[in-house]
Amino acid sequence: MVTGDNLLTAIAVARDCELVPTKCPVMKVSVSGSPPQINFTPETPQAGQTDAVVPLQDQTIERTPSLENGFSSNNWRLAVTGTNWQLLRDNFKEEVPYIVQRGAIFARMSPDQKAQLIEELQKIDYQVIMCGDGANDCAALKLANVGVSLSESEASVAAPFTASCGDISCIPILLRQGRAALITSFGTFKYMALYSLIQYVSVLILYTFDSNLGDMEFLWIDLGITTTVAIFMSNNDAWPILVKKRPPGSLLNPTILMSLILQVIVVIALQAFVTVDTISKSWYVPLDVNVTSENEDIVGMVNTAIFSVSAFQYLILSFVFSQGPPYRTRIWKNLPFLFCLVFLTVLTAVICVSPSLEITRAFELAIYNEDWGENNIVSESEAVPFYYRVSLMFLVVIHFVIAYAIEEIISTSKWVHRLLNVLRRKKLPKSKFKRLELEIQTRNSWITSSTI
Repeated sequence: MVTGDNLLTAIAVARDCELVPTKCPVMKVSVSGSPPQINFTPETPQAGQTDAVVPLQDQTIERTPSLENGFSSNNWRLAVTGTNWQLLRDNFKEEVPYIVQRGAIFARMSPDQKAQLIEELQKIDYQVIMCGDGANDCAALKLANVGVSLSESEASVAAPFTASCGDISCIPILLRQGRAALITSFGTFKYMALYSLIQYVSVLILYTFDSNLGDMEFLWIDLGITTTVAIFMSNNDAWPILVKKRPPGSLLNPTILMSLILQVIVVIALQAFVTVDTISKSWYVPLDVNVTSENEDIVGMVNTAIFSVSAFQYLILSFVFSQGPPYRTRIWKNLPFLFCLVFLTVLTAVICVSPSLEITRAFELAIYNEDWGENNIVSESEAVPFYYRVSLMFLVVIHFVIAYAIEEIISTSKWVHRLLNVLRRKKLPKSKFKRLELEIQTRNSWITSSTI
């Protein structure tokens, strides 16, 4: 709480709104004397108890509240006035991060001091949301990572967000929507990255056999599947519950990179297996590249097998990258996307397993049907058998199970994060405020235990 009101009023309001729990001790911080000293005064001193004057020796950090006076080293908060805040910044810069970490109430603060507090919070790696309703909050609203004006007065000009409700109940909504947008961006990025890699692997394999995907196959993958899916996969709404766990904050987050790497490995492994399996069959007939034709001859067994598998990989990854809870609603809440997936999956299955003559010609597939007679584009000996096309659909299902399991395990399992911490040799938290809190709790290292 950062306010221009009296300190005692601010403490009372903070307890009423449970910003400070009822049984949580609050100490008032002040600076006095020459040379300056930091004073810690319990909010409600007991009989015979005096203010605590803690001398700073060489500005070392070796101070904690005394347990015998009712203060636990892990259960206390600080209250600071604007005047003392300025004295702390002028005389005890090394102590300010600790004050900020355990500070809960800042009273009699000027507009500039509010902005200074936000700067100090950001220096210890906090992401700051500032809510204000007046002109004296404009500087802090601009400086905060997220500024929310609680009225349509002067503060609304400085803040990127304005709440019509006039209270901070909008903040959980803003956090839920922001997290959902962030996860949607990451999911879309991962999908587009894998889309390019899937197509690259397919083309690279086919080039090995002097073949390539046909024009209609490229059109179906790029326009029919990828573009359609990318439009609808971002329509999930935010999850209605704000959870404690934060989403990844960067594309270079180890969990995102691990997800991408594992999915790429699975994609390459499946296409490579299908290629090796196809050419090892007794009925396999290599593509005759010596046949003269005005156009490139791509109608081959490997082409048909690779297209039949890769087309489903785009659909599978669009599903597994559309992460639901705890940040977005479940996929079946996004009806346009769900309908799109079902429709494209059924249509792709028809194209790859049992297409009509027109589809076979358009997609240049090595498929033979006796009912087509002389209209077949390949002979029966040069076509991929029906049973093998069906068996490829079982491989598609296996890929779906593996891809979904990878995303679930990486996003929910704690051992994955522990393993990543071990690999990165992470011993302390990355965020500075977590290290400060750990230092306060484990080392009892801030306010001396002998002076209160």
